[in-house]
Order: sequence, then structure tokens, then C-alpha cells
Amino acid sequence: MSQEVQDDGMFSRVQATVPLQLRISAIPGAGRGLFVSEAVPSRGLIFRIAKPLLCIVEDGKEALRRTCDNCFAARSGIYQTTSRKNLRAECHSEAWEHHHKAECAVLSRIRQDPQDRVEERVTHKNVRLLIRLLCLHEAGMIPEQQWDEILGLKTLMGAGQEELERQVQFLCDFMASYEVTSLDENVVRQLVHTHFNNNLIMDQPLLRGGLFYPPGNGCVASGICLEPFASMVNHCCDPNSWWTFNGCEFQLRAIREIPAGEELTISYIGITESFKFRQEILLEDWGINCACLVCKQGPQGPTDGPLYERLQNIQRLERESVDGCAPLNEVKHFIIDMVGAGYDFGTWPLRQLYRQIFCTVLSRGNFMGALKVWLKLYYVVDVASSPPQLPDDRLNSLKKLISLIRAVQLMESPLITEDVKWALSYARGYLSRKLCEETEKCFGDIEVAKFEKEQFQMVFGHGAERFDDRARYVQGMKVLLEWARIPDVSESSL
Repeated sequence: MSQEVQDDGMFSRVQATVPLQLRISAIPGAGRGLFVSEAVPSRGLIFRIAKPLLCIVEDGKEALRRTCDNCFAARSGIYQTTSRKNLRAECHSEAWEHHHKAECAVLSRIRQDPQDRVEERVTHKNVRLLIRLLCLHEAGMIPEQQWDEILGLKTLMGAGQEELERQVQFLCDFMASYEVTSLDENVVRQLVHTHFNNNLIMDQPLLRGGLFYPPGNGCVASGICLEPFASMVNHCCDPNSWWTFNGCEFQLRAIREIPAGEELTISYIGITESFKFRQEILLEDWGINCACLVCKQGPQGPTDGPLYERLQNIQRLERESVDGCAPLNEVKHFIIDMVGAGYDFGTWPLRQLYRQIFCTVLSRGNFMGALKVWLKLYYVVDVASSPPQLPDDRLNSLKKLISLIRAVQLMESPLITEDVKWALSYARGYLSRKLCEETEKCFGDIEVAKFEKEQFQMVFGHGAERFDDRARYVQGMKVLLEWARIPDVSESSL
């Protein structure tokens, strides 16, 4: 049986760019799935939900201080996601009408409790999500159909996860002790499991120019979201779509071109993790025995013999070290031997090991060495990775590359010859222009896309059109790759 989403009043909050259908999933054991009735272009928006019922700011007082509880803009600090200096006046009234008038009395009652650590617990996102959900229901502010959607979501109750059960019991006891709801304890327990099994991390792109991206990322986790319709998109380790947020607006976008009739999928976990890790986490957290095409291939890296034993030793050294990194030479020699044994650069765990080398080199203040490692990661390792990086992860890697190029440009060293200086200068301009284009493709015409364009114009001025010459960029990049001792990179990968 299929169900046309656009024709169903209960999904009126969903704004889709193509017709969507709910029907039996093509994935064994997944139940229902969400399908597109028309083709979607790569990076295209599939659907958006302007204001999901439950969007909760990240843990801690600092996150609550810097992030608007209504529009999810972070206005200051290294995690800035908006250029606005002040909270919109409308946000106070919108938040009050949307949720805060239902939860205000309960939150005040909890905060007035003299018990130790109560205030600390209220800043935890899981506590705040359950309080808001239950208070909205008590106030009659959740439409009956949407409440049925929430109760109908999949849970892993009784799965025997001891740590999860302790968290569930704590939340149930906390809600009961402050009389947050009149619902039966079994229903509250079901809702807690529903939350843990279905919430999504709210990643927001940062507004940061120049050198100053926080280590490893260009996004910040601003909170969590529980949206029943988004939970209808099933898991695949090689997904065709990914979710992102523009403030509190949920968006589902296409990773690649999706033909008409194909089921939409997202990855519930990091797609670059090992086969063993993916299988264990998917089974433990979601009860999924994944049999996607990627998992059917089985482990990609060494599973026995000397290479496997050396990998086990590296992982042991990582666990025992203060910084989580194995000795640099040990890792470098392992990579050389693994590639020499016939494994390509996209094979797990080579990407993770190269990133470990990068972090170690960067932590020593060696920007030149860090750039050389990142060039290898961006143009060789990540290009060979299968499944490929998610679009926002690839974009963050590009931001890091531009930042590293700028850092090396500021250095004085006999190792940076005149031709390398020219190549760095042109590559930075060309890649900065590419960053503007890719940001808009990745997120649409939102604030971060406008910010990158403004940064480009501010840095490169009215002569920015000189960075449109791909032939010059390729010429310069070949100089940089030779300088970094990275051979045999095809022009199509540049």
C-alpha cells in the first residue's frame, strides 16, 4: 500500500519539492519507507520542515546562553552561525507561543528545588526534550495525528542495553518526581526510548573566515531534533541523502542524483567507520542487521596476518596514549605497507590514520607539514573513499584546506620557493571561489552561503574574476602536489 504524502493532511508541515510516497520499504525488516516519485538532482532539496515540534539546544549553560532557543542562531564566540548581533525581538514571543508557555512552570519549579545538581540536570538536552514533549502534550499543544506519529515510531524497548536502560530509568524517575505529566509510566518509558532511537543531531554550518576553523570541523552541533516524519527515512551505509539544518528548519538533501521511484535513505552513523563498528553500533542502537551493498562486501581492511596484528597494536597504542594517537612513524610505516600490499587509499582505516597524522603534525605547530598531509587527504584519500564523504563533510575539508594554505602563505621558509608561493596564492583564490559555489549547492541560498560570498569579495576584491581560470589552477596545484611529494593525481580529481 502506498500513501501520497502531499495528499495527507497529517503531513501538512512537510514542504516537499517532489512528490513523496510512503510504502513498504525495499530494505528487509525496515517496515515502511519514503520514496520519491520524481527524480531529484544531486545536492537538490527533497523536503523541508520549517519548524519541527521538538528542537532542543545542546547541553550546558554556555550552549543555552549563546544559542537562541527559537531560531537556533548562535550569535557569538567561535561557534557563531549568524551575523546578527542581537536576538530578534520576535524570537521571545515565537518561542513562548511555540513551546515555552507549556514548559515554563515546570522548569521554574525544578530550578527552585534546593537539591544538589538539579540545575545542572535541567541544562541536559535529553531532560529538556522530555520535559518539553510531555508539557506540550499536557497543554494539548500537540495535534492528535502528530502525537500518534510519535507513539508509532520504532523503539528498542527490552533490547537488554544496560547503560541505555539506566538513562531511561533516570529520565522516567525525574519526570515522575516533578509531576511533569499525568501519562502512565509505561507510556513515558516508551517516549524516552522513542527519543533515544529517533533523535537527530542538529549540525549548523559555522560563519568563520580565514584561518580560524575549530580543529577538524566547519560545523557545530547546536542541539537535537525529534521529528517523526524524518524518522521515516531508513538507514543505508551508502545513503542517497543527508539531513542538515538552517537554524531550526530541517532539510533533507540529495547526495547524488536520485531517480524516480527510489527509496530515500540516510546514514544513522559515520559512513567512514569500519565494517565491524558499523555492524555493532547499528545492531546495538537500532536493532539493525545491515545488509546494504556496502555491508555485503564485508570488511575492507586487513582481517588477519601481520598487517592485522600491526593494526591491532596501533589501535592499542591509540587507546593508551594521552592524545589518542599512535607514534607517528608506526602509523606512517603501516600505511606504506598496507598500500604496498594492494589496498587502495580509500580502504579503512587509511583515512582515519592520515587524519591522525594530520592532527599530530598540526599539534606540533608544523603548518607546512599539516598542509602536505591534508593535500594527500583531500585529493587522494577522500577521492578514493567508498562510500564517498557526505557533501557537508567534503565542504568542511575544503574549508580546512583553504585555512592551511593561508597559514603557510604567512610563513617565511626556504622550502617555500617562488613557484610554490604563486601556486599557494592562486590555489587559495580559486578554492575560495569554489567554496562559495559548493556552499550554496550544499545548503542552498542561506546565511552561510551569503557569508562565504562576502568573505570572498572582502579578501579578493573586484579582481576576483582572475581566479576563474581552471587551467592556471591545475598548473598551480601540480606544483603544490609535487612540492608535497604526492604523485599521480588525475586532473579530474583536482
